Formats: sequence, C-alpha cells, structure tokens
Amino acid sequence: MMPTGSNLEGIAGRPAGIVEGYPYSEAFRKAAPEIVWDEQALNLWITNSQAMIRGSMMFLKVTEPEKRARIITYLKKFSRS
Repeated sequence: MMPTGSNLEGIAGRPAGIVEGYPYSEAFRKAAPEIVWDEQALNLWITNSQAMIRGSMMFLKVTEPEKRARIITYLKKFSRS
C-alpha cells in the first residue's frame, strides 16, 4: 500500500508538522518548527522536497514554475485564512 501524506486542507499559512497523528519522519520533525507554509515555503517544497528537507518521506520535484504556481493557487483555495 502506498503511504499518503498529511491532510493538506488549510495548509497555506499554517505551521509545518502539526497534523495530529501523522507519522512525520525524524528529519521533517526536526525542520518543522522553522517552517510556516507560506507561498515561498510551498514553492521551495514543491520545487524539490528533498532539497528542502533531506530525509523527509516526500519525494516531490516540480521544475516548471507555472505548474508550481497552479499547485500553490489550488492549495490556497482551501486555506483557513
């Protein structure tokens, strides 16, 4: 079975690593206190998740800026702010 990520609803603007009960990797838990999922952080993560947090369980690399912008716009639609 393929593991799934944490719930992305409301991700835009929230601190990283706060989804209750999600089994974040050790690397992610160490980096999370420094991250708020603003547009810049989301862009870095989507560009290359392993470059942002080596050792995280997510392997994501979207090189096209237009695609990253569309993903971020989509995620912001479900923001709580």
